[in-house]
Amino acid sequence: HWGGVAPRHSGYYCDGRLKRTVPRRLGKGLHGEVLLGESSSGGQQVAIKVGFRRGDIEREASVLAAMAGVPGFPTVLLNQPPNEQSKGGVLVMELLGPSLDELCQRIAPYTYLSGPTVMRVGRGALSPLHQLHVAGYVHNDVKPGNLLLGRGATSSALHLIDFGLATLATDMCPNSAWRRDMLKGTPSFASLAAHYSRRPMRPVDDIESLVYTLAYLAAGGLPWEGLPEAEVAQLKKRAMTEGCHVFTDPIHSPTVATALRTIWAEVS
Repeated sequence: HWGGVAPRHSGYYCDGRLKRTVPRRLGKGLHGEVLLGESSSGGQQVAIKVGFRRGDIEREASVLAAMAGVPGFPTVLLNQPPNEQSKGGVLVMELLGPSLDELCQRIAPYTYLSGPTVMRVGRGALSPLHQLHVAGYVHNDVKPGNLLLGRGATSSALHLIDFGLATLATDMCPNSAWRRDMLKGTPSFASLAAHYSRRPMRPVDDIESLVYTLAYLAAGGLPWEGLPEAEVAQLKKRAMTEGCHVFTDPIHSPTVATALRTIWAEVS
């Protein structure tokens, strides 16, 4: 039973299992914000995602329910549907470790990750993505900020998070409720198809975003960062026709560059 949710910015949520949230925001997106929380028994730290509008949590909860028990996905501890106190619903999940984006920001100044590290990231990310696709979903926002390390026994394993833009891989109807958003994800890492929104998203779009993610980690950036979205899409279109050297040339590891070219052949 969820006894009540205090106003979003007060930082306190209470019920029989959740004592309070530490007044610290872990992240914020289009569909909700994630706060650091603490359970009433044992003081276990948890992540609390609070939806902004009705339906914001429902999509993510559906995906995580389908992926329950699968390695590489956060465990849901409580799913509170929307009510008068929380219009968008509340999702309480296990607290994971830092994202790849956070780890890069800690390196001052961040240039690029080593070849072996990028290869480990690639292998680690492919596993949960494969499981998600087998379950029938497309993530639509694969990027360094949505790939997190675990904590404790799973501290070296990558976890995929944030399913607010997820769609059904079998969804071929552009007017479906699962496609009511502009599915562009994050422009720097979005697939070319996501920029143009001309067809439903497919698993290959997640793989394309993963290639951009790995190239970003291996080169320390992407050639279209900071450019208007139209120019970003044009550079990605050029990569589709000319080859991924458009964004892999700055990569210092020949092994990583070769691996990305191999994956890119499947994307293009």
